[in-house]
Amino acid sequence: MKIYRYYEVTSTQEVAKKLIDEGKNNFAVVADYQKEGRGRLEREWISPLGGLYMSVVIKKDDRAFMRAGVAVVKALKHAGIEANLKWPNDVLVRNKKIAGILVENYEDNSIVGVGINISHAPLREATCIECEGGSISRDKLAKLIIKGLKKKKFYEDYRQMCSTIGKDVKIIALNGVIEGRAIDIDSIGRIVVETKNGIKKIASGDCIHLR
Repeated sequence: MKIYRYYEVTSTQEVAKKLIDEGKNNFAVVADYQKEGRGRLEREWISPLGGLYMSVVIKKDDRAFMRAGVAVVKALKHAGIEANLKWPNDVLVRNKKIAGILVENYEDNSIVGVGINISHAPLREATCIECEGGSISRDKLAKLIIKGLKKKKFYEDYRQMCSTIGKDVKIIALNGVIEGRAIDIDSIGRIVVETKNGIKKIASGDCIHLR
């Protein structure tokens, strides 16, 4: 897989889209700094120097967020970091966010955006690899994630890594708010919530761990 490297970009997702428009496929974009980094729901992703900001273009995959979550957690283990996943795509260490994942489908591709805090935690509620006593080069981290995205089997790993299962949650979805106990993640990535009105399966939304 070809890797395009930049010092500064608006966002690696936007660069990836432009390269797709130019006919490129099966590649990754890595940048030192993003001026307009973003996460899910167009939220800002603060992207100072000292992090890994990358977008990997793969064949369209509706479960790419699960594949990516597993790849990131396994890559972090090589840095000495034990992380877990909060559904759908936050990567946590001690309940602090160390990485985020944004997947966008574009034409026949899924663009998997990954931001990992390596040497700085830009927010008080965040952490970073070095903050947790870990160490790894940015290039090795990127290569491990790219390799991990090629794995064909990841569903059971995702379930095992997902700290949301077993917790009381509030899911803010497009069609309303759902509260209950998260009891599973199904094979297509929906969170299964036991509510007072029965079992609900939710494909996307903001998840808040209540306890």
